[in-house]
Amino acid sequence: KEVSVYAKAKEEGSYQYTVTIASFSHAVKELQKTITVASCPNIALKAYSSAQETCPCSTGAYVFELENTGNFPETYSLELAGMDAEYYDLSEYTVTLAPGEKKDIYAYVRMACFVWGSFDFTLHAETAMSSYTAEIPLSLEIPQSCYNYDIALGEAVLFEENETMDISFRDA
Repeated sequence: KEVSVYAKAKEEGSYQYTVTIASFSHAVKELQKTITVASCPNIALKAYSSAQETCPCSTGAYVFELENTGNFPETYSLELAGMDAEYYDLSEYTVTLAPGEKKDIYAYVRMACFVWGSFDFTLHAETAMSSYTAEIPLSLEIPQSCYNYDIALGEAVLFEENETMDISFRDA
């Protein structure tokens, strides 16, 4: 009969174990065995783009490829570390991949409308079974120039109390 031995992937090293075989006639045989557990990371993460520039109230989109490089199915949890959760959405927060399977993950970052500046954060992925992690540093630039508006005042306009007035703005 085939017997499988499972070890957590980060518990690498050599281990000795004893296999005890007993028959119905109470004959017993013991076999001493050694097993070597190697470190086998089962996560690969790459970004198609790690930097975005948007204006306030706009969405920056990032695309990543997550791959299970291991020999067994694995579940991955994902987050944008260093970014408040109210400002981003991921296409998947947890995903299970078969060995060798790849999947594109999308991150959408939208800062509050009154915010500008440079922001650095990290896509963090972690395996459930083996606790391996992968990270990709990311950046988002929201230039202050997005706020560059001109208002040109012309002649005074008189209008009645319930009359509507159309006002238009143009980006300088």
